[in-house]
Amino acid sequence: MVKSGINFGETFSANPKYPRFKSKRGRQSIQYPQNVKVFDNYLKIPKIGDVKAVIHRPIEGKIKTVTISKNCCGQYFASILFDDGKEKPEASTEGKAVGIDVGLTHFAITSDASKFDNPRFLTKYEKNLKLKQQ
Repeated sequence: MVKSGINFGETFSANPKYPRFKSKRGRQSIQYPQNVKVFDNYLKIPKIGDVKAVIHRPIEGKIKTVTISKNCCGQYFASILFDDGKEKPEASTEGKAVGIDVGLTHFAITSDASKFDNPRFLTKYEKNLKLKQQ
């Protein structure tokens, strides 16, 4: 027996939720995978034109993608992904790794068996805090 309404089968959940529409609030972004030029104090973006920008670092290499995002305060940011042509650094096997365990009686215990005490700030200043909260 099928209830009145639409039967979506087994692929959908039994209690479907309402659709979530896109909002103007929050973070919005757009990506430009090509044709973006970076100059000293502006970006040349297709369909928009020249946009004044503060370039924090020199861009060395080929530009891969430019992502322009707008935060909830209305500020725009551009993150530029570029290929600098350098080789990927290899992981170093020199030195030794140390494991850290965080506990209750001791703040941290390393794999070298060195222990760091828990500072317990509340118990230290509890009497002073009691007087000030009266």
